[in-house]
Amino acid sequence: MAEKYICLNGSYVKVDKPLLEIQNRSFLYGDGIFETIHANGTEPQFIERHLNRMLGSMRILKMVIPDFFTTEYFTSHIKGVLTRNKQFQGARIRITVFRNGGGRYAPEVNEASFVIESSPLDSATYQLNQKGYRVDVFEDMTKPIHPLSGIKTTSALLLVLAGVFRTEKMLDDCLLLNQNNRICESLSSNLFLVKGNKYYTPSLKEGCLPGIMRQVIIGMIRKESLYLNDDCSLTVEDLFNSDEIFLTNSISGIRWVVAFRQKRYFNKSSKFLIKMLNEKAFGI
Repeated sequence: MAEKYICLNGSYVKVDKPLLEIQNRSFLYGDGIFETIHANGTEPQFIERHLNRMLGSMRILKMVIPDFFTTEYFTSHIKGVLTRNKQFQGARIRITVFRNGGGRYAPEVNEASFVIESSPLDSATYQLNQKGYRVDVFEDMTKPIHPLSGIKTTSALLLVLAGVFRTEKMLDDCLLLNQNNRICESLSSNLFLVKGNKYYTPSLKEGCLPGIMRQVIIGMIRKESLYLNDDCSLTVEDLFNSDEIFLTNSISGIRWVVAFRQKRYFNKSSKFLIKMLNEKAFGI
């Protein structure tokens, strides 16, 4: 089996080598953030958007941002990891940033380290799921609305429990409620509803992640001069009243939903948008 590599602070290291100490703050306190990025060949998609979100999250967490944390720097190291791992047919990139040093809840320093990992995908482009997703609402716990709601942190216990629920119920995904019992997102994606020719997605004020693919899809819908409300609140009742539901994230692109409980949906909009997405991302 070919050896695999990661990039740690600019150095390439074999994945089977011990790297992180037990005092790592991301392990102890979830003091870290991450980005997952789709790569086609050695080209990461929407890299500037991802890095802008990552740097914004670092600022909120009061981490020091080095001057060399640029698009060119991370693109170069992403290509380095993919080349060393010989992953040229589509890959998932994960960049994890964590605060250095010790301390307990109060950190001793605010400088950060990063790790870049890669894993292969089944396709180098975005492929719409042939079988529609079955979803339900995770009701055991709600997502609070506060400045950390829009950050992808390494502390993700709510999502872990939602993932357990999904597995127990044999679902493809599950929808999360915010503290006001409104739908804000799914386990790993943003949510869009379609009613007639009108599109709806929860407002960022509802506590959902500011997804990169959410941004891209919103831009595509608006370019087509279609009606879109991206500043709305959605309830379970809205799910029953919709014609279509689809989920978006940077790795899968678009995933259409066929069933929410007894309700069934179409996928006309998903087929239309996935074609546009591939044209935008890959020119095909």
